[in-house]
Amino acid sequence: MEHRFKLCDELLGRLRLLQANDDAEVRVNTLPLMSIFWSDEWPGGDLPHVRCHKKCGESLYRLVAARAEFWRSGNIPADSQALWDQAKELIPNWPGFQRMHITKEQRRLIEKCERQVKELVTAMRKSELFDRGIE
Repeated sequence: MEHRFKLCDELLGRLRLLQANDDAEVRVNTLPLMSIFWSDEWPGGDLPHVRCHKKCGESLYRLVAARAEFWRSGNIPADSQALWDQAKELIPNWPGFQRMHITKEQRRLIEKCERQVKELVTAMRKSELFDRGIE
């Protein structure tokens, strides 16, 4: 299924103001992204917990997930290509588009995130609460 990139006017305007900064910090987002991002990629320097609209959050999550898949495979997933292209049209100067290649250390950070999530899921499956459901 092909996804569309859609943001509300307010968030779109805020993202269009962002500029790449060579001194931006690499940050880790274990959940929900299992990936890294840079502080200059989001208003306020942190991944937005988008409260404006569900569609805004979905679009941003899919954009970051597409980039993470590019880092893994060298390709934007086919079902995300239209979304990727739409995002590049709407926010062409988004700093995240300038970070299509990562270092070995950054790749290790992503792998650590993935391991942590797998460990969490394994622990949850072993949990009594998971088996019974949370009451």
